[in-house]
Amino acid sequence: MNLLELHDSRVTLRSAQRVLAASPGFANVAGAEPLFGETARQVARLHPRQNFHQFWQQLSLDPLAIKTKTFRHHADLAYRHLQLLTQEQELGAGVLVATPASYTRTQLSVLLGILKPFPFRTLALIDHGLLLAAASEAPDCIVLDLQLHQAVLSCYREVDGSLQREKLSQIPAAGSLALLDAWSSVVSDAFLQQSRFDPTHSAETEQYIANQLPVWLAASARSGELQLEINLKGSTFQARVTHDMFCERSKTLFARIARELAALRTADSSLFTQAGNLALPGLTAAFPGIQGLDEHAGLLAAERHRDLLLKPADSPAFLSRLPLAKQPAATAGAAPARQPTHVLLDHQAYTLPLGRTLAGEPAGQSDLARVLGLPGWRGSLVLQRGPRGVLLEQVAGEVLCNEDPAAAGRWLKPGDCLRAGAHQLLLISVE
Repeated sequence: MNLLELHDSRVTLRSAQRVLAASPGFANVAGAEPLFGETARQVARLHPRQNFHQFWQQLSLDPLAIKTKTFRHHADLAYRHLQLLTQEQELGAGVLVATPASYTRTQLSVLLGILKPFPFRTLALIDHGLLLAAASEAPDCIVLDLQLHQAVLSCYREVDGSLQREKLSQIPAAGSLALLDAWSSVVSDAFLQQSRFDPTHSAETEQYIANQLPVWLAASARSGELQLEINLKGSTFQARVTHDMFCERSKTLFARIARELAALRTADSSLFTQAGNLALPGLTAAFPGIQGLDEHAGLLAAERHRDLLLKPADSPAFLSRLPLAKQPAATAGAAPARQPTHVLLDHQAYTLPLGRTLAGEPAGQSDLARVLGLPGWRGSLVLQRGPRGVLLEQVAGEVLCNEDPAAAGRWLKPGDCLRAGAHQLLLISVE
């Protein structure tokens, strides 16, 4: 089954526990040819007036506030973004489209109009939060979704054996862009106070900070503090930042979400989010007991309800409820009862934090809780640690697991050994 997740921070096309294509919801029309995705994101601060990143959240046929020669409205931008994302993919089996929980009926109608000209068949539309709730197997849960421009809390409960959404709360200006702006200000303030250099006076340095921030956040989580350096016009400026500084700056925003959560939550409600969010500075402290769901959790839940989702229909239906299954969601074998907590790499033990741990070259990767270098090996592998255990999420390059070729989607247990080039990664459990 192919699953298209229309999440504005990372529109993702998945199949068989693999990411076929992924692209953030950014567009930039400053040049002769419009840019989309990561390329557009990396120049967003250089050309702010020609930058668009609300077209998925505000999907509509209303005219754009800023006129362009190519695009009339947000729907045009969304259509072109999907064209670029899917144009090289073989999707003959059709696509299940997971939409934001916050979409209105009007937006769903606009989306169907966007999808109609594509060569692949749209099987159905489904609330993405519902898929995540189904993957959690909890009869009463709340899903925290950090979109680019807002945070969304969706409540799902079992009613007559099926899981359905009961409530929805949208918290504006509390999404990932607001968090990144807050953490960017940590860096800017540190340079201003320690080097008397204000990075915000230059679009180039602002963009440099925005591009480097994910790397700096992951590095600060590992080491506790960082020495940063910016070179500008022959001058070098330095500043020291700590992980605690990033955590402190996110408190106000997370507190706004927590207040909305308190109004929705019951004594029986479990709180879930995508596992990559658990690595965000301050998030787990702000939401005690929050659990992470594997990156492919939505796809695994969709596979489990395959018969329902692939039911023939004259036109794509919007599915708002799913039977609450009791069996595990993973299709690549059940997660082991005893779970790895550490990885032994070249005779040194490293904790496996909740979220995604990458070993190898981090090019193009984001939402990483930990990065382990493998000098001399030009590949990468991603371990996803969630509430059910450790999943081998991605493999790029030649990797062996217990001396057999390793494939993504495999649950790992203590004692499993991954070999990447000259490096050996042994999964262990420390009580």
